[in-house]
Amino acid sequence: MFAGNISIPSSESYLTTTVSAWSLYRKLPHFHDYYTLLLGIILLYYPVLSSVLGDQNTTITLLLFVVVWCFGQSGKEWLAGFFLGLMLFKPQFGIPLICLHFLAGRWRTVLSSIATGAILYLVTAQFFGFFWIRDWLAYASWVSTIAAAIDGANSICWLGFFQSILGVQSKLALGIGLFMTSATIMGIAVVWFRARHKSDLSAEFALASVGLILIQPHAMYYDMGLVLFAYLMISCYRRKNVKDLILLWILAIIQVSARPLGFSPLFFLLLWSGFLGIRSFFNGPVEEDAQHTGDSVTDY
Repeated sequence: MFAGNISIPSSESYLTTTVSAWSLYRKLPHFHDYYTLLLGIILLYYPVLSSVLGDQNTTITLLLFVVVWCFGQSGKEWLAGFFLGLMLFKPQFGIPLICLHFLAGRWRTVLSSIATGAILYLVTAQFFGFFWIRDWLAYASWVSTIAAAIDGANSICWLGFFQSILGVQSKLALGIGLFMTSATIMGIAVVWFRARHKSDLSAEFALASVGLILIQPHAMYYDMGLVLFAYLMISCYRRKNVKDLILLWILAIIQVSARPLGFSPLFFLLLWSGFLGIRSFFNGPVEEDAQHTGDSVTDY
Protein backbone atom coordinates (compact mmCIF):
# COMPACT_ATOMS: atom_id res chain seq x y z
CA MET A 1 0.00 0.00 0.00
CA PHE A 2 1.06 3.61 -0.61
CA ALA A 3 3.88 2.47 -2.88
CA GLY A 4 3.64 5.27 -5.39
CA ASN A 5 7.12 4.66 -6.74
CA ILE A 6 6.83 0.88 -6.98
CA SER A 7 8.04 -0.71 -10.21
CA ILE A 8 6.56 -3.80 -11.81
CA PRO A 9 7.98 -6.26 -14.35
CA SER A 10 7.06 -5.78 -18.00
CA SER A 11 5.17 -9.08 -18.05
CA GLU A 12 2.81 -7.85 -15.33
CA SER A 13 2.42 -4.54 -17.14
CA TYR A 14 1.31 -6.41 -20.24
CA LEU A 15 -1.17 -8.39 -18.15
CA THR A 16 -2.71 -5.33 -16.51
CA THR A 17 -2.90 -3.59 -19.89
CA THR A 18 -4.70 -6.61 -21.35
CA VAL A 19 -7.23 -6.65 -18.51
CA SER A 20 -7.81 -2.90 -18.85
CA ALA A 21 -8.45 -3.29 -22.57
CA TRP A 22 -10.83 -6.21 -21.95
CA SER A 23 -12.80 -4.22 -19.35
CA LEU A 24 -13.17 -1.27 -21.72
CA TYR A 25 -13.96 -3.61 -24.61
CA ARG A 26 -16.92 -4.99 -22.66
CA LYS A 27 -18.26 -1.52 -21.89
CA LEU A 28 -17.62 0.60 -24.97
CA PRO A 29 -19.97 -0.06 -27.89
CA HIS A 30 -17.54 1.35 -30.47
CA PHE A 31 -15.01 -1.39 -29.76
CA HIS A 32 -17.21 -4.48 -29.42
CA ASP A 33 -15.65 -6.02 -32.52
CA TYR A 34 -12.20 -4.50 -32.16
CA TYR A 35 -10.53 -5.81 -29.02
CA THR A 36 -7.12 -6.17 -30.69
CA LEU A 37 -7.35 -2.58 -31.95
CA LEU A 38 -8.27 -1.35 -28.47
CA LEU A 39 -5.37 -3.25 -26.91
CA GLY A 40 -3.00 -1.77 -29.49
CA ILE A 41 -4.29 1.76 -28.86
CA ILE A 42 -3.54 1.39 -25.16
CA LEU A 43 -0.28 -0.53 -25.30
CA LEU A 44 1.34 1.48 -28.10
CA TYR A 45 0.44 4.88 -26.66
CA TYR A 46 3.85 6.40 -25.99
CA PRO A 47 3.42 7.12 -22.24
CA VAL A 48 2.02 3.62 -21.65
CA LEU A 49 4.67 1.94 -23.78
CA SER A 50 7.38 3.86 -21.92
CA SER A 51 5.83 2.80 -18.64
CA VAL A 52 5.75 -0.86 -19.66
CA LEU A 53 9.31 -0.88 -20.98
CA GLY A 54 10.54 1.09 -17.98
CA ASP A 55 8.82 -1.13 -15.39
CA GLN A 56 6.65 1.73 -14.11
CA ASN A 57 3.24 1.23 -12.51
CA THR A 58 1.05 3.35 -14.79
CA THR A 59 -0.76 0.28 -16.14
CA ILE A 60 -1.85 -0.69 -12.61
CA THR A 61 -3.26 2.79 -12.04
CA LEU A 62 -5.08 2.66 -15.37
CA LEU A 63 -6.46 -0.82 -14.63
CA LEU A 64 -7.82 0.16 -11.20
CA PHE A 65 -9.26 3.39 -12.61
CA VAL A 66 -11.06 1.47 -15.35
CA VAL A 67 -12.33 -1.24 -12.98
CA VAL A 68 -13.70 1.35 -10.53
CA TRP A 69 -15.56 2.99 -13.42
CA CYS A 70 -16.84 -0.35 -14.74
CA PHE A 71 -18.30 -1.49 -11.42
CA GLY A 72 -19.73 1.96 -10.78
CA GLN A 73 -21.46 1.85 -14.16
CA SER A 74 -22.91 -1.54 -13.29
CA GLY A 75 -24.29 -0.27 -9.98
CA LYS A 76 -21.87 -2.40 -7.96
CA GLU A 77 -20.69 0.43 -5.74
CA TRP A 78 -19.26 -1.76 -2.98
CA LEU A 79 -16.99 -3.54 -5.45
CA ALA A 80 -16.06 -0.23 -7.04
CA GLY A 81 -15.05 0.98 -3.60
CA PHE A 82 -12.91 -2.08 -2.98
CA PHE A 83 -10.84 -1.42 -6.10
CA LEU A 84 -10.79 2.29 -5.35
CA GLY A 85 -9.29 1.37 -1.98
CA LEU A 86 -6.61 -0.63 -3.77
CA MET A 87 -5.85 2.51 -5.76
CA LEU A 88 -4.47 3.97 -2.54
CA PHE A 89 -1.20 2.31 -3.49
CA LYS A 90 -0.83 5.69 -5.22
CA PRO A 91 -2.56 7.97 -2.69
CA GLN A 92 -2.05 11.02 -4.88
CA PHE A 93 -4.61 9.44 -7.21
CA GLY A 94 -6.65 7.32 -4.81
CA ILE A 95 -7.44 9.95 -2.16
CA PRO A 96 -8.70 12.64 -4.58
CA LEU A 97 -10.83 10.06 -6.41
CA ILE A 98 -12.39 8.94 -3.11
CA CYS A 99 -13.18 12.59 -2.33
CA LEU A 100 -14.80 13.02 -5.75
CA HIS A 101 -17.02 10.00 -5.13
CA PHE A 102 -18.01 11.57 -1.82
CA LEU A 103 -19.00 14.78 -3.61
CA ALA A 104 -21.02 12.74 -6.12
CA GLY A 105 -22.95 11.06 -3.29
CA ARG A 106 -21.52 7.58 -3.93
CA TRP A 107 -21.34 6.81 -0.21
CA ARG A 108 -21.18 3.02 -0.67
CA THR A 109 -18.11 3.40 -2.84
CA VAL A 110 -16.56 5.80 -0.34
CA LEU A 111 -17.19 3.56 2.68
CA SER A 112 -15.91 0.48 0.87
CA SER A 113 -12.75 2.27 -0.27
CA ILE A 114 -12.04 3.60 3.22
CA ALA A 115 -12.56 0.14 4.72
CA THR A 116 -10.23 -1.40 2.14
CA GLY A 117 -7.61 1.26 2.79
CA ALA A 118 -7.89 0.76 6.56
CA ILE A 119 -7.43 -3.00 6.25
CA LEU A 120 -4.40 -2.55 4.01
CA TYR A 121 -2.96 -0.01 6.43
CA LEU A 122 -3.30 -2.40 9.37
CA VAL A 123 -1.80 -5.27 7.39
CA THR A 124 1.17 -3.08 6.47
CA ALA A 125 1.50 -2.02 10.12
CA GLN A 126 2.16 -5.62 11.08
CA PHE A 127 5.42 -5.45 9.13
CA PHE A 128 6.54 -1.83 9.48
CA GLY A 129 4.87 -0.56 12.65
CA PHE A 130 1.68 1.40 13.19
CA PHE A 131 3.24 4.75 12.27
CA TRP A 132 4.93 3.52 9.10
CA ILE A 133 3.09 6.24 7.18
CA ARG A 134 5.47 8.88 8.61
CA ASP A 135 8.48 7.17 7.07
CA TRP A 136 6.64 6.76 3.80
CA LEU A 137 5.67 10.44 3.68
CA ALA A 138 9.25 11.47 4.41
CA TYR A 139 10.53 9.19 1.66
CA ALA A 140 7.85 10.35 -0.80
CA SER A 141 8.72 13.98 -0.11
CA TRP A 142 12.40 13.25 -0.70
CA VAL A 143 11.66 11.45 -3.99
CA SER A 144 9.46 14.32 -5.16
CA THR A 145 12.13 16.89 -4.35
CA ILE A 146 14.90 14.94 -6.06
CA ALA A 147 12.74 14.23 -9.11
CA ALA A 148 11.86 17.92 -9.46
CA ALA A 149 15.54 18.80 -9.43
CA ILE A 150 16.91 16.16 -11.81
CA ASP A 151 13.88 15.05 -13.84
CA GLY A 152 11.76 18.17 -14.08
CA ALA A 153 11.78 17.99 -17.88
CA ASN A 154 9.46 14.97 -17.64
CA SER A 155 6.93 16.55 -15.28
CA ILE A 156 3.43 17.25 -16.58
CA CYS A 157 1.59 18.54 -13.51
CA TRP A 158 0.97 22.25 -12.92
CA LEU A 159 3.60 22.64 -10.22
CA GLY A 160 6.21 20.47 -11.90
CA PHE A 161 5.85 22.17 -15.27
CA PHE A 162 6.27 25.70 -13.93
CA GLN A 163 9.21 24.60 -11.80
CA SER A 164 10.86 23.12 -14.88
CA ILE A 165 10.44 26.48 -16.64
CA LEU A 166 11.20 28.90 -13.80
CA GLY A 167 13.34 26.77 -11.50
CA VAL A 168 12.67 24.45 -8.58
CA GLN A 169 13.38 27.20 -6.04
CA SER A 170 11.26 29.80 -7.83
CA LYS A 171 8.56 31.30 -5.62
CA LEU A 172 6.75 32.45 -8.75
CA ALA A 173 6.62 28.88 -10.04
CA LEU A 174 5.32 27.72 -6.67
CA GLY A 175 2.68 30.45 -6.57
CA ILE A 176 1.41 29.89 -10.10
CA GLY A 177 1.52 26.12 -9.71
CA LEU A 178 -0.44 26.16 -6.46
CA PHE A 179 -2.98 28.63 -7.84
CA MET A 180 -3.63 26.56 -10.96
CA THR A 181 -3.73 23.36 -8.90
CA SER A 182 -6.32 24.89 -6.56
CA ALA A 183 -8.41 26.13 -9.48
CA THR A 184 -8.33 22.69 -11.10
CA ILE A 185 -9.37 21.00 -7.85
CA MET A 186 -12.27 23.41 -7.45
CA GLY A 187 -13.37 22.90 -11.06
CA ILE A 188 -13.36 19.11 -10.87
CA ALA A 189 -15.06 19.20 -7.47
CA VAL A 190 -17.92 21.32 -8.85
CA VAL A 191 -18.38 18.99 -11.83
CA TRP A 192 -18.58 15.90 -9.60
CA PHE A 193 -20.86 17.60 -7.07
CA ARG A 194 -23.29 18.54 -9.84
CA ALA A 195 -23.36 14.87 -10.87
CA ARG A 196 -24.90 13.74 -7.56
CA HIS A 197 -28.09 12.56 -9.26
CA LYS A 198 -26.47 10.98 -12.33
CA SER A 199 -26.24 7.23 -12.77
CA ASP A 200 -23.53 7.54 -15.42
CA LEU A 201 -20.30 9.23 -14.35
CA SER A 202 -18.34 8.47 -17.52
CA ALA A 203 -17.85 12.14 -18.38
CA GLU A 204 -16.80 12.94 -14.82
CA PHE A 205 -14.30 10.07 -14.79
CA ALA A 206 -12.87 11.23 -18.11
CA LEU A 207 -12.38 14.75 -16.79
CA ALA A 208 -10.85 13.36 -13.61
CA SER A 209 -8.33 11.33 -15.61
CA VAL A 210 -6.88 14.65 -16.79
CA GLY A 211 -7.36 16.66 -13.62
CA LEU A 212 -5.85 14.07 -11.28
CA ILE A 213 -2.57 14.38 -13.17
CA LEU A 214 -2.52 18.17 -13.24
CA ILE A 215 -3.03 18.53 -9.48
CA GLN A 216 -0.21 16.19 -8.45
CA PRO A 217 2.88 17.55 -6.73
CA HIS A 218 4.86 14.98 -8.71
CA ALA A 219 3.56 13.54 -12.00
CA MET A 220 5.77 12.19 -14.76
CA TYR A 221 4.90 11.95 -18.45
CA TYR A 222 4.10 8.23 -18.28
CA ASP A 223 1.26 9.04 -15.85
CA MET A 224 -0.48 10.48 -18.89
CA GLY A 225 -1.41 6.92 -19.80
CA LEU A 226 -4.45 7.52 -17.60
CA VAL A 227 -5.71 10.10 -20.11
CA LEU A 228 -6.40 7.29 -22.58
CA PHE A 229 -9.61 6.77 -20.63
CA ALA A 230 -10.71 10.30 -21.53
CA TYR A 231 -9.84 9.75 -25.18
CA LEU A 232 -11.93 6.59 -25.36
CA MET A 233 -14.89 8.22 -23.61
CA ILE A 234 -14.74 11.23 -25.93
CA SER A 235 -14.75 8.90 -28.94
CA CYS A 236 -18.06 7.47 -27.72
CA TYR A 237 -19.64 10.83 -26.93
CA ARG A 238 -18.47 12.81 -29.97
CA ARG A 239 -17.49 10.84 -33.05
CA LYS A 240 -16.51 14.08 -34.80
CA ASN A 241 -13.65 14.45 -32.31
CA VAL A 242 -12.02 11.15 -33.26
CA LYS A 243 -9.57 12.89 -35.61
CA ASP A 244 -8.44 15.14 -32.76
CA LEU A 245 -7.95 12.10 -30.55
CA ILE A 246 -5.88 10.30 -33.18
CA LEU A 247 -3.70 13.39 -33.50
CA LEU A 248 -3.26 13.60 -29.72
CA TRP A 249 -2.35 9.89 -29.61
CA ILE A 250 0.29 10.30 -32.32
CA LEU A 251 1.71 13.55 -30.95
CA ALA A 252 2.56 11.88 -27.64
CA ILE A 253 5.84 10.85 -29.27
CA ILE A 254 7.04 14.45 -28.97
CA GLN A 255 7.97 13.63 -25.39
CA VAL A 256 11.34 12.52 -26.77
CA SER A 257 12.15 16.23 -27.17
CA ALA A 258 11.66 16.98 -23.46
CA ARG A 259 15.34 16.89 -22.52
CA PRO A 260 16.51 19.36 -25.18
CA LEU A 261 13.54 21.63 -24.46
CA GLY A 262 13.93 21.49 -20.69
CA PHE A 263 10.22 20.82 -20.16
CA SER A 264 7.66 18.23 -21.17
CA PRO A 265 5.68 19.13 -24.32
CA LEU A 266 3.12 16.55 -23.21
CA PHE A 267 1.96 19.12 -20.67
CA PHE A 268 0.33 21.07 -23.49
CA LEU A 269 -1.27 17.91 -24.89
CA LEU A 270 -2.66 17.25 -21.41
CA LEU A 271 -4.25 20.70 -21.36
CA TRP A 272 -5.58 20.17 -24.87
CA SER A 273 -7.06 16.86 -23.75
CA GLY A 274 -8.81 18.58 -20.86
CA PHE A 275 -10.22 21.27 -23.12
CA LEU A 276 -11.42 18.67 -25.61
CA GLY A 277 -13.07 16.73 -22.82
CA ILE A 278 -14.89 19.77 -21.47
CA ARG A 279 -16.06 20.73 -24.96
CA SER A 280 -17.21 17.18 -25.67
CA PHE A 281 -19.00 16.36 -22.43
CA PHE A 282 -20.36 19.67 -21.22
CA ASN A 283 -21.19 21.58 -24.39
CA GLY A 284 -24.63 20.43 -25.45
CA PRO A 285 -26.36 17.04 -25.69
CA VAL A 286 -24.46 13.88 -26.60
CA GLU A 287 -27.39 11.96 -28.07
CA GLU A 288 -26.87 13.17 -31.65
CA ASP A 289 -23.60 11.34 -32.15
CA ALA A 290 -24.80 8.38 -30.13
CA GLN A 291 -27.56 7.80 -32.67
CA HIS A 292 -24.94 7.11 -35.35
CA THR A 293 -23.64 4.11 -33.44
CA GLY A 294 -26.94 2.72 -32.26
CA ASP A 295 -25.65 2.74 -28.68
CA SER A 296 -24.29 5.24 -26.25
CA VAL A 297 -21.77 4.68 -23.54
CA THR A 298 -24.47 5.87 -21.15
CA ASP A 299 -26.49 2.76 -21.98
CA TYR A 300 -23.90 0.48 -20.40
